[in-house]
Amino acid sequence: MRDLTKSLTTFTWAMSVFGVQQMVSLMGGASRGQGDHCAESFNNVSKAAADTLGSSLRAVYNAGDRLQAGFVDTLFGGFMTAGMDPNRWMRMGMNSMRQGGMASGMGQSGGCCGGGSGPSGARR
Repeated sequence: MRDLTKSLTTFTWAMSVFGVQQMVSLMGGASRGQGDHCAESFNNVSKAAADTLGSSLRAVYNAGDRLQAGFVDTLFGGFMTAGMDPNRWMRMGMNSMRQGGMASGMGQSGGCCGGGSGPSGARR
């Protein structure tokens, strides 16, 4: 139990110091390539942690990692290019809702916010 406790506290301390090092490197007026070095360092630590996972958790980790990477790509791709176009975002939202079957009655009489007919057929 003593070795486990020491390992846990050592890990916690190492992650804290590592985080401070990365923050200082990024904020301390570092050179242009410093961001790449920090990204590499984070990737190395992530890979070391992932390498300790069993096959089941490794599959969960890989799926989550792909999801996060896709989200970041979408976020940066969207905001850095034509992503500020509100019409594009509305189309994307409507397409997602259609795929999920949520947009079937929108914009029609009685649909979402359409102010359609009440039970007697009279307009509300």
